[in-house]
Amino acid sequence: MLRIGSTFRASRRFLNRQLHFQCPIIAGDSAIAGIVPVSYRRFIPFNYSSSFGIIPASASLFSTLSSNSSIFNAPNTERAEENDNVESNLSVAGDAGVALLEVERVAPRLSDGILDAYLAIELALDSVVKIFTVSSSPNYFLPWQNKSQRETTGSGFVIRGKRILTNAHVVADHTFVLVRKHGSPTKYRATVQAVGHECDLAILVVESEEFWEGMNSLELGEVPFLQEAVSVVGYPQGGDNISVTKGVVSRVEPTQYVHGASQLLAIQIDAAINPGNSGGPAIMGDKVAGVAFQNLSGAENIGYIIPVPVIKHFISGVEERGDYFGFCSLGLSCQPTENAQIREYFQMQSKMTGVLVSRINPLSDASRVLKKDDIVLSFDGVPIASDGTVPFRNRERISFDHLVSMKKPNETAELEVLRDGEVHDFKITLHPLQPLVPVHQFDKLPSYFIFAGLVFIPLTQPFLHEYGEEWYNTSPRRLCERALRELPKKPGEQFVILSQVLMDDINAGYERLAELQVKKVNGVEVLNLKHLRQLVEDGNQKNVRFDLDDERVIVLNYESARIATSRILKRHRIPHAMSIDLTDEQNAAELLINGTSNNNVVVNVFNQLDEPLLLTWSGIQQRKNSWQEGTLGNNCPIPPGANFTYRFQVKDQIGSYYYYPTTSTHRAAGGYGGISVLSRALIPVPFETPEADHMVLAGDWYTKSHVELKRMLDSGRALGRPTGVLINGKSGKGDGKDEPMFTVIAGKTYRFRFCNVGMKDSINVRMQGHTMKLVEIEGSHTVQNVYESIDIHLGQCFSVLVTANQEPKDYYLVVSTRFTKDSHVATATIRYANGKGPASPELPKAPEGWAWSLNQFRSFRWNLTASAARPNPQGSYHYGQINITRTIKLVTSAGQVDGQDKITVAPNVVNATYRNYVEIVIENHGKTVQSWHLSGHSFFAVGIEPGRWAPERRKNYNLLDAVSRNTIQVYPKSFAVIMTTLDNAGLWNLRSNSLERNYLGHQLYFSVLSPNKSIKDEYNMPDNDLLCGIVKDMPKPTPYKAN
Repeated sequence: MLRIGSTFRASRRFLNRQLHFQCPIIAGDSAIAGIVPVSYRRFIPFNYSSSFGIIPASASLFSTLSSNSSIFNAPNTERAEENDNVESNLSVAGDAGVALLEVERVAPRLSDGILDAYLAIELALDSVVKIFTVSSSPNYFLPWQNKSQRETTGSGFVIRGKRILTNAHVVADHTFVLVRKHGSPTKYRATVQAVGHECDLAILVVESEEFWEGMNSLELGEVPFLQEAVSVVGYPQGGDNISVTKGVVSRVEPTQYVHGASQLLAIQIDAAINPGNSGGPAIMGDKVAGVAFQNLSGAENIGYIIPVPVIKHFISGVEERGDYFGFCSLGLSCQPTENAQIREYFQMQSKMTGVLVSRINPLSDASRVLKKDDIVLSFDGVPIASDGTVPFRNRERISFDHLVSMKKPNETAELEVLRDGEVHDFKITLHPLQPLVPVHQFDKLPSYFIFAGLVFIPLTQPFLHEYGEEWYNTSPRRLCERALRELPKKPGEQFVILSQVLMDDINAGYERLAELQVKKVNGVEVLNLKHLRQLVEDGNQKNVRFDLDDERVIVLNYESARIATSRILKRHRIPHAMSIDLTDEQNAAELLINGTSNNNVVVNVFNQLDEPLLLTWSGIQQRKNSWQEGTLGNNCPIPPGANFTYRFQVKDQIGSYYYYPTTSTHRAAGGYGGISVLSRALIPVPFETPEADHMVLAGDWYTKSHVELKRMLDSGRALGRPTGVLINGKSGKGDGKDEPMFTVIAGKTYRFRFCNVGMKDSINVRMQGHTMKLVEIEGSHTVQNVYESIDIHLGQCFSVLVTANQEPKDYYLVVSTRFTKDSHVATATIRYANGKGPASPELPKAPEGWAWSLNQFRSFRWNLTASAARPNPQGSYHYGQINITRTIKLVTSAGQVDGQDKITVAPNVVNATYRNYVEIVIENHGKTVQSWHLSGHSFFAVGIEPGRWAPERRKNYNLLDAVSRNTIQVYPKSFAVIMTTLDNAGLWNLRSNSLERNYLGHQLYFSVLSPNKSIKDEYNMPDNDLLCGIVKDMPKPTPYKAN
């Protein structure tokens, strides 16, 4: 069951499950159920960023504060019921705090502390909100399941840019988030824009303009000094109204963050911070001094707030990169050099101070220049004391880790190092570093792979936490020790284990081998879980051998195990044999429909959005069945809360396609996925079966939500330039540290299906160090020319073969926008199995100008020797000899409707004669490249030329081997000509693939009516078809009868 919700607009990841035929797609988020009381899982923090090694902390030391329920070991109190008619009352100041609606300004009569509290309340009334979260965390023992959902509450406050800042643990593993402002009975839907679990911060956005009426943002201040007073504002337990408690700063130093299991700067205060306060501001004067986030268990009135430097680091990262990027680490474990004998041994002079390097993370840049037993003397010119501290403010000291954590990714740091008695200066590039065994896994589903009942997972600390609060003592000792101490040696490395055995005859006798590490599959070292899956499914050997820790071995017959997997999954009611991240697409936004020629496809779409929705299956011809096309001229949109079942056949369409939403501006939010149609066994394809088949959905994107983009277009404004480029929903940093999107084996050949799913720009695709052999364009096999890069215009899909024939290491797949002043570039890492070394930072360059692109288009030729299924009759070898019965010339023009810009194509509906062979000319008088798609048909792209079309231009047509396809680009001040037989009865859409142009009217319809009025030519209107608008109350058309 797949869910499409309004949260897709922020991340571009619109769908998040694997799609299988005859399985429903669910649009939206599940409704809020009742409170499910469960024990709060406290994460024992382990410090991976400390320079002094990995420090386990007590599980009972800190508590995060996000809920007013009993899961936080708070006294049992019932939540006050909401009352829409509550009178404004002034509660008495005391230990429980103060809740004020109106304050008479009598400042001269009040003490400074009470006045500060009153001022804090006045600031907070229009800024601090209560957050209601419904969440559901994964079951790591059964990674294909989630635990029961629960409800929690927390606090948050408004910051500039119409955003709400809160704690990450308030919205962790959320499925639904609502916010309520002070004095209002209304709860508004909120979306998580960015979340940083290490720093326990999150940003929410609310689309409703009504919510923002009367709201004011709070300004961030500075780090307070010791004994300065602060007021903590929020919605803690014991009531439903806003509350304020005041206290003073007692300590400022790096502290264990319970939620993220990290060590960052924190402020200790003696104000009462209770469950429900989490995410609320700590106000000093008229500015925010920090965010309340945890307290000290077992102690009274000892709470912690996240200081402004950490907050600003998080916010600036989100603003600069569009998402949270983490806190940097040197990747060092160090020890103090306070002992005189160790100082003498390492030749430290009397005035030298520093720390001893005891271990280096192999994936850090420090491993390039530093060595074990080096003495780090200073960081960015700041001397490091022998106890590892540096000066901090007035007569305070702090761990030098704080200086490291405040650096931004890819910034350099200067280190002064003592080595063998000599002082050296080194420059090191800093990056966030991840441990071999992840400390937390919020907001994502666990990875798993099931083969013959063997359940393989990457080891994570949340998996170990399933053994209970005393997991350090109750979990498997060997796994626990490795989780805390081992470092990754290669990029993308995971610690893969056999977590359990689902009993069956095929695996009898292996059940005692659970909880062991998987080291090799068929003699090849396992890099990560996806690599293990690829090794298992290689299928080149009769048996599959797993070499485990402790010298244990599992051997299975591949075919028997493959068959057994299906029955085991059915017996245990497990929906899929692997998690979505292990699919070749490795993208939560991309749900691949795999089909075979002539398959019947059934897709049930449940729309739980708050607006109508339609999906179209771009390139699928829907023979005789335009009722399934999914455009507004063919279908009424699916209303909110309703569902619609699409039923169609992928008839003789071997190739690459994709689907996406056609309603409103939903496409800007994602919602697209690949469609791969394979050939039947009797129909050979003109190349050997590749080792693997990867769908790559790439294109430009906007950070603005689809709602904001729609608002811009409705107001007559242009969308402007996109923000960047995504590859399968991701945009790699290109710093050599990205996780691989694809893993290849040296000597093997792979198929990559590229589709441009963007909204405005053409893209260019290239693979670092490799060439691409073009084999298919939108359902037609091509002459197999080899290219270093390929231009792909909006809506187009190309298939290439790539052979892994280079030095085994990492390489970049590069996608960049074309024909723009400032090109956006995205990368994805392609990793050789058992390869060594990062990808070169020097990316292959894109071509320039559209003349190059035009020449490349002319090199695309139809493969006339291929024996695969071809559309008929436009698939005839002799299409150039068919007489043209009609020429249609389209010229777009810009105009205004009701004072707003509109792009018009007239007429809107063209009546066409069934089976006429038509010539369609599209002229582009503009300055940008256009792209057009014709539904229901394939056409021959016989020519693209500069200038304007005239009949004499026909002599330049390619009437021999033009590629049969469904999308064509038109260059600026140029024209394109396509030829097709309108032999598919129905109503078919000819549209611009540009989101902006399409929304403003850059489309028309061909009405193709068969004179026979028979189901041999056109299917009847389905019984489940939706009716709306002027036809809502009309009877459905009289069904055709078979002749």
